[in-house]
Amino acid sequence: LWESATGRRLLCVSLPGDAAGAAAISADGALGAAGGGDGGLCLYELRGGRLLWRRETPAAIKALRFSGDGGLLFVCAADGTVRCHESATGKLLRETAALRGGAVGMDITEDGLHILAVGERGAALLRVDYDYSGQ
Repeated sequence: LWESATGRRLLCVSLPGDAAGAAAISADGALGAAGGGDGGLCLYELRGGRLLWRRETPAAIKALRFSGDGGLLFVCAADGTVRCHESATGKLLRETAALRGGAVGMDITEDGLHILAVGERGAALLRVDYDYSGQ
């Protein structure tokens, strides 16, 4: 993590697995997520670089996004699935097989209710229903 104005390095953390696949920072700058080409997923507290949790996913991670409030972490994987994790605990809240042929990226609305996942053979627009209070 670097300071954009000066280029000064602020934080360096170890990434999951042998290759980075994706990274994301929450809107408030408090959390950072890293996903590996081997499916390793880590969530860090950016102020001190502390690892909050680590999970393994079945496929390489292609994209990561936080909900607007940082309470949810969305994971788009090479197997075409989109997963929704609770940021505080890493608990998997929802998993959706969104794309055939593998995913290459995604974006979400600020409220986390709609996801656009893009794959090798097309795109899918998803509405996500999950049990999450945001607190």
